[in-house]
Amino acid sequence: DKQIQLCNTYAYNQPEDVLYFVLFACEQLNLDPEIVALYLGGEVEKQDEYFELLYRYVRQVALYQDGPKPIQGLAPHQELPLQCISQ
Repeated sequence: DKQIQLCNTYAYNQPEDVLYFVLFACEQLNLDPEIVALYLGGEVEKQDEYFELLYRYVRQVALYQDGPKPIQGLAPHQELPLQCISQ
């Protein structure tokens, strides 16, 4: 019903760490990376290696400001908030 299933932050050191957490969360929640919508917030841009790596494995990746309901007052920081909208 288009309800949030997971909204979380993870500490990371490498883009592969972010990819691991996303794919692990998809596996645990039985979400298909080919159709789940993933919104990224924080200090990430479409040209970042984080965005590009995630897009190789998750088809619907967007920046959170492009998402359906931006989080008000989301301050830039070094963690990467991820939101998966249910399938």
